[in-house]
Amino acid sequence: MLTDSAFFVGANIPWNEFGYDLGTGAFDRAFFDKAFGDLRAHGANAARFWVHADGRRSPSFASDGRVSGMGGDSFADDLSSLTLLARTHGVVLQLCLWSFDMCKQDSAHVGLHADLITNDTKAASYVDRALKPMLSVIGDDPNVVIEVVNEPEWCMAGSCNTKQCVGVQQMQRFTARIAAAVHAASNLTVTTGSASLKWSTTRLGGGQAFYWRDTALMGAFPEGGTRASLDFYNIHYYDWMWNPTWGYDPCREPIAYWGLDKPTVVAELPATSSHYTAAAMLGCAHANGFAGDLFWAYKPSPQFPIAPAYAALRNFTTAHAALTAHSTLLAWLQARRREHGSAAQSPIAPPGPGEPVSSMVPSSAAQYPRTYPRQRDVHGDTEAVVAEAAGGAAGAGALAEPLTKRASRNAFVATLESPTARPLATSD
Repeated sequence: MLTDSAFFVGANIPWNEFGYDLGTGAFDRAFFDKAFGDLRAHGANAARFWVHADGRRSPSFASDGRVSGMGGDSFADDLSSLTLLARTHGVVLQLCLWSFDMCKQDSAHVGLHADLITNDTKAASYVDRALKPMLSVIGDDPNVVIEVVNEPEWCMAGSCNTKQCVGVQQMQRFTARIAAAVHAASNLTVTTGSASLKWSTTRLGGGQAFYWRDTALMGAFPEGGTRASLDFYNIHYYDWMWNPTWGYDPCREPIAYWGLDKPTVVAELPATSSHYTAAAMLGCAHANGFAGDLFWAYKPSPQFPIAPAYAALRNFTTAHAALTAHSTLLAWLQARRREHGSAAQSPIAPPGPGEPVSSMVPSSAAQYPRTYPRQRDVHGDTEAVVAEAAGGAAGAGALAEPLTKRASRNAFVATLESPTARPLATSD
């Protein structure tokens, strides 16, 4: 297995106040101290936190849309406090910079920052004026991992369900640009939060693309060289992905089946599933060669309670003490970065013959319909899932009615995911 040496066990926090935790005066040290302490007390060695989310309060923007700074006056101090708390409790902190929510607009004057992805000048301004200063605050803290985007596929052409959509290669270029900048400026490891194995596999007929492999990212941002790649993969699992025949399910098959060529963490999954207990998901992730599970979510939510995962985390870490030790995970991360750094001076490897730089798409992908499942609705109980075509043209793929937050959405999306499912209704 690729992942015998360490195993992530833990949870997504992922925020106290969505998009407001850093740089706004809202940083609640007591909340995060308790969060890391609670998770550690139940055996966790890692937690995931969202930094900008949809960009509603950070980073800072100039009037022309370019990034002008990290965020509010307290941003650096808040970030430093957050990383120190995680380190003190012995919990690796995965900082997720952005979410696909940056392409949404849940309320007026928030979100809609897809131009950071599509515009090279604005993307560079984010790297220079926000990311690099953040990396200076973090330093070479071995306890920190950088994640580029949460579930980027939901604002990418072909699977977009947000108001703004970007091209596949545009998102790959943005991801690679940030990975290259992190690797050039620090010894931190980098990943990105793929929404599903559906977009992270080479398996013909087993998915639709492998967007985040080295050749795709380096091809989209060649000026970054081999630094423009990930140190390990993240994928997510929710019950809409379950099917015993075709499901994008980390419990269904081992990593070799999916063609994963780097360690892969299941960085979001529910503690309560219709198909697995939390203990079963931890067990099958380990047995199938995945590099860990981070349950959703510590922040209280009636849809995604964390309590069912606590006993499972404790029992798993007790049974696998060496594998899940915080020190083991730190050494594993250091080894991943050292391996990446040793390759950073080598010439870029071009895509293989016939392989587009944007992805490797199985020839059977056409049999799967476009689907627009939504994992979470932060601000409301229902959500009409609407997509726009890449480049901002309206009218592609609107569902006829809103989906409820969880149960009916899972059932509905399961029918859409089947290779024999009917096509989506569209509206102009």
